[in-house]
Amino acid sequence: MGLLVILLIIAVVLLIVAGILITKGDYDDIIAMACIAMGVFLLGVLIFLAAPQRLPTGAPVTSISAGEYKVASVYVTVENVNLILEINDGLAEKPYFYQFPINAFDGGQVNPTGAKLIVVESGNFKKLKLE
Repeated sequence: MGLLVILLIIAVVLLIVAGILITKGDYDDIIAMACIAMGVFLLGVLIFLAAPQRLPTGAPVTSISAGEYKVASVYVTVENVNLILEINDGLAEKPYFYQFPINAFDGGQVNPTGAKLIVVESGNFKKLKLE
């Protein structure tokens, strides 16, 4: 994320320098155009290449590692269970949206008032339980 911010600052500075050169009137066309070209190129890289990989899409996460998780919200549908889990990422607890098929839960039974999600892993098989 730090590299994205640095590239964004560089792009903005290049575009500001080009704007200053153009508004002063006593500028070299090649330098101003080079600043504009580099600024626009960096913004294009940030927008179309880096941002989609770094920014979340809003889609639910469908895979989870073994452990215990704090549950903020449970919504049960016919086929899926939607969970908002509060996970500590090292800085603070943040909400994450997860979606699992209902048959991934122990016996297909889901406790809609559960406050803790337990994920048990055995080999390649994971079983979920809301308590």
